Amino acid sequence: MSFSIKQYEIYTQMASLLFASTAFDRMVPQINCVKLIMVKEKILYYTNLQTTNYFVLKTYDYNKLIFYITHEDDVHRSKRLLERLAPNETYILVDNTMDKQQVLYDLEADIHFNRHVYFIHRKEFVHELHNAMHLEPELDDF
Repeated sequence: MSFSIKQYEIYTQMASLLFASTAFDRMVPQINCVKLIMVKEKILYYTNLQTTNYFVLKTYDYNKLIFYITHEDDVHRSKRLLERLAPNETYILVDNTMDKQQVLYDLEADIHFNRHVYFIHRKEFVHELHNAMHLEPELDDF
């Protein structure tokens, strides 16, 4: 099997790593399993991590973490991951129904300036994911 230069560029670029417990169209995060999807020629790894064995995640080539938080357990799991992985850039998309002040406090967003927290409605998830990945949004990407 031969790769074109374009394919090589795609697979050697830095990727984003998404943590979510909610399924979206073709993305169905499985517990403790990292999967890959291409979004506009950018790599997005995604998982529903339930373990504390983070050493495997450090083997993936990503430069950005993206979290989709829908309930309180996600907040605490995300905080543990942030403490262990400490990436340069983190985007945290939080379901708009959660207590905003408590989430910001729990994630220590006021002292970690690389944590970008956005409160969104579920239907805005794909659009905000594109923003976090620095993509131009289109309606039919997923």
